[in-house]
Amino acid sequence: MNSIRVVIAISIIAAATLPAADITVGAATARTVSKNLYGINLWRAFDPETAESPEYQANLAAMGVSVVRFHNMGMSKWIDASNRCLNTNAVQRVMAALASKFPIKLVTICKPPFWMDENNDKRLDDDHIADYAAWCADMVHYINIECNAGVQWWETLNEAELGGYKQKGDGAVLAGIFRACKAAMLAKDPSIHVGANAWSWTMPAQASELLSIAGNEIAFYSYHGYVTGSSNADMQSIYDKAVTADNTKVRNALTERGFTLPVWLDEWNMFYNWQADSKRHFMVSYRSAVYDALHMKNAAESGGVDYMLAWNDSDNTYGKMSTKYKFFPGGYVFMLYNKYFTGTILSAASSESAVVPFAVRNADGSVALSLANRSETPQEVSISADGNFTQYTQYSVETNGIQTNLSREPLRSLPLAPESVTVLVLK
Repeated sequence: MNSIRVVIAISIIAAATLPAADITVGAATARTVSKNLYGINLWRAFDPETAESPEYQANLAAMGVSVVRFHNMGMSKWIDASNRCLNTNAVQRVMAALASKFPIKLVTICKPPFWMDENNDKRLDDDHIADYAAWCADMVHYINIECNAGVQWWETLNEAELGGYKQKGDGAVLAGIFRACKAAMLAKDPSIHVGANAWSWTMPAQASELLSIAGNEIAFYSYHGYVTGSSNADMQSIYDKAVTADNTKVRNALTERGFTLPVWLDEWNMFYNWQADSKRHFMVSYRSAVYDALHMKNAAESGGVDYMLAWNDSDNTYGKMSTKYKFFPGGYVFMLYNKYFTGTILSAASSESAVVPFAVRNADGSVALSLANRSETPQEVSISADGNFTQYTQYSVETNGIQTNLSREPLRSLPLAPESVTVLVLK
């Protein structure tokens, strides 16, 4: 197919009219993008009632999610505290409701149950390492053998370096825990892939130490990416982080150490501190839609990440849907990206930094073009496109949710609302 040139003239509504800007969508790049980058953490799904909710399931299906991570630091619904064992009824209900709906699944066994940390120092007691390995193995057995859930990917801990493993040498301790758990887990299901820890950022000292000891034994490397914990951060600086984030850092670090491993960015969002006060609501606002679009474009074009999962599915601070299972704006972006942005990435450049383009040619020959307006002012966009496109569909995710327009006329112009994401599907 011939390359497509899309020229967009932008007039920014301000005190003075700025010069028109061009967005050019050109030839195919060497990179492709799949739904593996548009995954979601299933935090609320640990509650069987949520997992079984028809509305919750319908919205996950509408988002087109293929990759999910079952993660909840408390895991309280899955633990029978009185009997100090797995709550098999809760786990069975969750897996029966959801496991078959997602082809790629990760379970994070985030920390030892409380009775394996008797002095409450947030470290697994030495005399309970074998017990924790057995706990992890029992979870694999019940989920994959008893429930036949087919979970392929497993993590033995989550952000342990932010808890009780902050000291020099703790990477070696974590390596020992990982080895014990992996052996016990593979004995139950030898087909699974086991990772050592979901790290809080790209490469903590403990991660580097663990790699030097057990790097040849871990099946994948996972880490998290949040912008800030401060409510003083302004929105433009947060957008900047999405645009400029180095999503190749982990892969390059692994390569330098001689490791070829799948890379999972299995948690990401704006604020790592859920109590970011006056600005934490940004993550469920129209600003989240813009941030998500910028972040996913960066990751896709960089090629540095194999799997990426946003935090999270459903709550009123981070969620792509509310606690009542209503879509927040970010949920619509995931719906659009999973539906239209899988295929060959096309080159896309803008002479105006206020509007950030991302373009993909899908398997059916259609071209999806995302225009993230990161500015606080509306944009007027005029488009001329070379190519045999006879119709287009326009979706706009903005303050009032999602707007849809279907037209069979040549696309000539359209407005971009302030801090919005506009998706055009050209056919």
